Amino acid sequence: MAIAALIVVILVEHILPEPRTALPLLIVIPTMTLIGLRGTWRPLAVGLITLITTLVVGLPQFHMRPGTVLTCVIGVVLSTLISWAAAISFDRQRRTLTDLRTVADAAQRALLRPLPGAIGDLRIEVRYLAAAAEAHVGGDLYDVVHTPHGVRLIVGDVMGKGLPAVEAAADVLGSFREAAHDQERLYDLAQRIDATLRRRAESTGFATAVVGTILLGDGQANLMVCGHPPPLVLRDGKVYTVSVPEPHPPLGLLDLAIGSRQPTSIGFEPGDCLLLYTDGITEARNRDGQFYPLEDRVTALAVEDPDELLGAIYRDLLKHVGGRLLDDAALLLIQRSRD
Repeated sequence: MAIAALIVVILVEHILPEPRTALPLLIVIPTMTLIGLRGTWRPLAVGLITLITTLVVGLPQFHMRPGTVLTCVIGVVLSTLISWAAAISFDRQRRTLTDLRTVADAAQRALLRPLPGAIGDLRIEVRYLAAAAEAHVGGDLYDVVHTPHGVRLIVGDVMGKGLPAVEAAADVLGSFREAAHDQERLYDLAQRIDATLRRRAESTGFATAVVGTILLGDGQANLMVCGHPPPLVLRDGKVYTVSVPEPHPPLGLLDLAIGSRQPTSIGFEPGDCLLLYTDGITEARNRDGQFYPLEDRVTALAVEDPDELLGAIYRDLLKHVGGRLLDDAALLLIQRSRD
């Protein structure tokens, strides 16, 4: 682009009648190299070419307009040096951003590590929906682990934003991954996570979550809904919201629980899908302030393949909000195979 602009200025300089006035336009040519910058050498190379052009075109006119020619030469030199310094600064920022993204990718893999595509007769699909294109991790969390007590799962949302929420989410997932193998009772597993949150020196308060156990080859799933939106069950083309007679308080506030400590048991037959999500989905608003009707939209989408269904929900959600989410969200879909 810079070379093309240089050629245009030269042509204009020769086309214009006397007295010519296009020469000062050469001063801006080196700065054009900052558009789509590729390497710190380009401003120097283009600046050198522009300086030579300025001398070749300007020297024959020096006796008539010495001030204009001298100003153009000095301007091109300064423009080149400034552009070169800016290119170096941009390159350093780019390298720093690349390093930060690398660290963010590593943090995401450690915090929201890839899930197995299948465990026994269970197929597992997940989507993490970031509110910003640069986002990698946040306060929303999910995990699925195969343990001696069955397939343990968690989907949750830590109260708060920023680094404290990420740290709390890391604590929740770390506690879940450890206790899921040790605790046979689902309530005891939830208590371990609850204790971890309450021990935090700088507690973010609490985390809403659904903690569950699914036995391979069994016809049911056990769930503890701790202040979190209840999951959906997809069966034979119909969608049902899981009824939770006795919901539990959020993790971090579990000691406020009154009543039964038993989980909610639901039927989970071959072909059924269990859809867990965070409130970033159901609280997403369109321009009219209407929330995203997840249950209705899943019914309308009528997609049976788990991966395709999550992709359809994601596209439909973005269409609902006008292309951008205001909050992070997570979707976890577990399907029991018919085979």
